[in-house]
Amino acid sequence: MHVDLDSLTTALDDHSPGIEWVLDRRTGEGIAVTDPMVTGDEETEALVAGDPARYLRIEPMPSHEAFEIMEAFVESVASAAIGDRLGESLRRRHPFREFKEALSSYPEVRASWFRFHGERMTFVAKRWLSDAGLNDVICISQRPTGV
Repeated sequence: MHVDLDSLTTALDDHSPGIEWVLDRRTGEGIAVTDPMVTGDEETEALVAGDPARYLRIEPMPSHEAFEIMEAFVESVASAAIGDRLGESLRRRHPFREFKEALSSYPEVRASWFRFHGERMTFVAKRWLSDAGLNDVICISQRPTGV
């Protein structure tokens, strides 16, 4: 089976309310299943419900793991001043939002963050596949690194 690594990493990193993700065991694609009460889309939910053996639920990674990825990135930043600023953002009330906002001031560091985050999420996705017993899969990615 080929697994779409991009959709799997998106699913693992998505904590949006009203959205659940499943892995289609036939196509290897991660599919967002939205709450029909919110979006009015009953078609995807019905499709998944109609063939439950085909779909494997994808739980998003715990937010503490996402936070640890941000912390690891901050430690890797070469500039002490920028690293301090990013580290400070993680100690604020809304660290995920503050981190994103702080990165916007440093375009080159932001690009490095996307590469770093992509590499870490690839690791998280491969671990998830292994934990799900899907060891004999080929991971494919459509998205260029850093996007």
